[in-house]
Amino acid sequence: MGTAAIAAVVVIVLTVLANYPAAKLQHKYFAKLMVAQDRRLKAMAEALTNMKVLWCSHLAAFRILEEPIRMIPDVGSVFIEAKVSFSRIMKFLNAPELQNRYVEKMRDAEGLNQAIFIWTTRISWDSSSLKPTLNDIN
Repeated sequence: MGTAAIAAVVVIVLTVLANYPAAKLQHKYFAKLMVAQDRRLKAMAEALTNMKVLWCSHLAAFRILEEPIRMIPDVGSVFIEAKVSFSRIMKFLNAPELQNRYVEKMRDAEGLNQAIFIWTTRISWDSSSLKPTLNDIN
């Protein structure tokens, strides 16, 4: 073996010895990195599992609420129909021919047994008619 070969072996040994502390430090930090990645993966897996549970709960809640949510437009139209019906009923009840100017309220014992009590009355469908439809009702 020549001097060049011995010099090459010495340089290789010195390089390995010089890199040993750096390699040891690199191994130490790589091991810490792996531990941190394991913790992060466990946390991510737990978070995803919890998200899956929450997602399933929300899906179940939405399935329960699906029919009532689907009925919201129908409920709105029912409210509109009720309002229109109520206004029609109020218009009918406030009509001039239904006013209480021709009604007398009696509080005697004879009138309490009857819901409607009519006597000696003229009834006509047309308020301007001279000939009544019904006359002298008792």
